[in-house]
Amino acid sequence: MHLLFVGYATVFVAELVGDKSIYTICLLAGRYRRAPVAGGVLLAFMGKMWVAVFVGGLLSALPAPWVSAVSALTFVVMAVVLWFKGSDEESEARAYFRSWPYAGWVAFAAIFFTEWGDPGQLAAMALAAHYHARLTIWFAATMAMATKAALAMVLGHSLLRRFPQAAFRCAAVCIFLTMGGLSAIRVLR
Repeated sequence: MHLLFVGYATVFVAELVGDKSIYTICLLAGRYRRAPVAGGVLLAFMGKMWVAVFVGGLLSALPAPWVSAVSALTFVVMAVVLWFKGSDEESEARAYFRSWPYAGWVAFAAIFFTEWGDPGQLAAMALAAHYHARLTIWFAATMAMATKAALAMVLGHSLLRRFPQAAFRCAAVCIFLTMGGLSAIRVLR
């Protein structure tokens, strides 16, 4: 039980300090229904923590510019999708883009394909290497990430009630482009 708490607390604190995915989740929760966003985000975090705990050595061997390039591309694609999506006037053709599968895949992609090697993953790698309890660390790290996602989703839904959808979409596009630009800068280093 002690190890479960140590893993959870370490990854949770590491993720809250300077992490950008909290903004992504907040924006997604304001844009789409919460249940599919939660499902997509949870699957992404489960996968990322599995990689961190079980295949951490391979991730650290990848060239940093490659990891940053994938992050940059994902953020820019997300910005373009949100920009061209337009208003929220629902038609039958547009209803799909608010559906479970679409929102779930958008949330999954926005989290899974960005920010590899972030503080939470590095903490999970270090804990798994130190304690040799991969499954426990994976579970604790995934729960820490899910807690962070839940907090971000509550914030995103709260913001949606206070601001018009068009302003929210514009802010989301700007933030995704900024995060994509920051990731692209890492590629050029």
